[in-house]
Amino acid sequence: MQLERSPNVAGAGVAIELADFGQMKPDLSDVVLTDAEGGLQPVNPMWLRAGARALLLAQELRPRETYAVYFGGGKSRERRPWTPGAMSLLMETRRLAGGAKFNNWREMLDTWQRSGPVEGMGFVSQIFHGENPFGENHLFATHYSGYLLTENVRQMRLYTLSSDASFVLVNGQCVLSAPGTHAARGNEKNTPMATVKASGPLTRIDYYHVKADDGNRPVMTLGWQDEHPQSKRELRLHGYGPIPPSAWAHSGEARVVRVEGRDGRPAPAPQERISSYIGYNDAWFYDVTLSAPALPTGWTAEWEFADGATRTGAVVTRVLVANAEQRVVLRLKHGDETLTGVRLLEFRNDLPQASLNRSTDIKRYVALLAEDDPSKLPPVAVSLVKEFGTLEQFARIADGYLRRYPDSASELWAAAQEARIRWMAQTNALQALAAVRNLPSRPPHIRRFNDLEIDLLLYYVRDVSAAVRIETLADPAVRQIRLGDLCRLAGNIPQAIEFYRAAQRAVADKTDGRKLPSQDRAFSLLVSQALARDDRDAAAVKLAEWERVYPLAKIQSDFLLLRARMLMAYGRPREALAELDSFRNIHAEGPLQIEAVFYRAYALSALGKKDEARALWDGIAKNYPKHPLASEAARLAR
Repeated sequence: MQLERSPNVAGAGVAIELADFGQMKPDLSDVVLTDAEGGLQPVNPMWLRAGARALLLAQELRPRETYAVYFGGGKSRERRPWTPGAMSLLMETRRLAGGAKFNNWREMLDTWQRSGPVEGMGFVSQIFHGENPFGENHLFATHYSGYLLTENVRQMRLYTLSSDASFVLVNGQCVLSAPGTHAARGNEKNTPMATVKASGPLTRIDYYHVKADDGNRPVMTLGWQDEHPQSKRELRLHGYGPIPPSAWAHSGEARVVRVEGRDGRPAPAPQERISSYIGYNDAWFYDVTLSAPALPTGWTAEWEFADGATRTGAVVTRVLVANAEQRVVLRLKHGDETLTGVRLLEFRNDLPQASLNRSTDIKRYVALLAEDDPSKLPPVAVSLVKEFGTLEQFARIADGYLRRYPDSASELWAAAQEARIRWMAQTNALQALAAVRNLPSRPPHIRRFNDLEIDLLLYYVRDVSAAVRIETLADPAVRQIRLGDLCRLAGNIPQAIEFYRAAQRAVADKTDGRKLPSQDRAFSLLVSQALARDDRDAAAVKLAEWERVYPLAKIQSDFLLLRARMLMAYGRPREALAELDSFRNIHAEGPLQIEAVFYRAYALSALGKKDEARALWDGIAKNYPKHPLASEAARLAR
């Protein structure tokens, strides 16, 4: 390692933060610091979270020189101890003890001493936080300790703003308190303030804080009266603000250059990068990439996750569902030799947030989940893939989910059964039809599976026996529409129109048909807009509503073209292709035929007919170069 940044005050030392991978002793007695020649250097071990990180404080690192930390091996080592004179501002949080009281300083001190375990410890820039950086945002206690730079300061006007209780000690004496449970609202009347004397160049500050479980967000702020405050967001008083980072003593920082194993062996030091997180159904999903060190020839990397999933390879990426830290084990193997390292993944609150409303974000999360081991996915992950993934992606994990959760009463069970059967139908329609007819528990979801069976008969098997199944439907209008679909898909358009008209008679219309053209245009626009923003569910809802109020729209509008696009968004290309073929049959010379051909190529490509799809796109690009889809068709044809 090398010095990255020097301390701003003598005696503050240089902070060294190391990624631990399960090799350090709990008391850090195995850790030593040396210079480039191997000479021992003074170092103070501060804190270790096994599998996560260790915090050390070196007395000094000279600029442009290289130092080394040795650790591991399961044995203690001699080292040169050292105690800092003016330590950097240190923040420590602990789980709040049961029966905690904090109505005065004595109760607060007793609560702090009884609280635990330690959640985290680290150097911070100032006492100005709105969350617990080391754990959950409720039921925790905090202690900040550090020194203010008060070289030319005689006295200070301090205030504390917190939720909940906070107590401020100056040179060991409690001078400010905001006891009890309360929200953080500051004004002239209710903000605890005190004028205190400085104690020369450095003034010792201790700030204790408690966050109960009262529903308010945590707040920890120590501020002062200043002509140029850093922030007025918390306290609405002129001339006051949080004490800025520049007013505190800060340790220097070291930069780790590389990590090596002894005797030339690779160090089993897993490194993680958590790119983002996303919230769905009260769960948090994290996009995690883990990497092993550069491996010499003949070494391989194997990973084991907390849920039992395993991976191989120097770099692996998974979406993890978590509300707390998780351990990952890395094993580096070479013949009979195995080196093992452990990494504790800490899911912080300051990560970039992905969005369910950004298609690139959600598609990445769904793709990673769909490639995972289905037997390891929790139901909430399966539900996310169902809602946002394609039919192929959902079907891929459906079998694993059904084996693990065979509860036939749940909606997710029914959706998983439907997905696997619809995907089966893409290659073997008769097998899919047999599967839906042999489902063990149809009554809880009888309407869903009846509709599925009819879809298979209409769009895949093309069997006239569909009429018999359709006749069992309870709603007369729905029966007429499905019979119309049967005739339309068979090419019997006049008979289809009669069935659609019969269904239309059940729809009240005081305008005697005069509203239908504008109504069709409105539905078409709404469905198109939903598809343009990748909201296939909204498109499906509007199409179903359109079908109910005007079944003849399937003959007299772009309904079928839009429905085909919606089916493609769900990953159901065979049904989409059937609707596009029907649209072409009805509107052979219509103005939307080029668009229909464009999406027909998409369906063919999804079914593996890549050459046929490229030929259609190429035809559009060459024969209709001024069409709005021509440039996209040319790109797809390449």
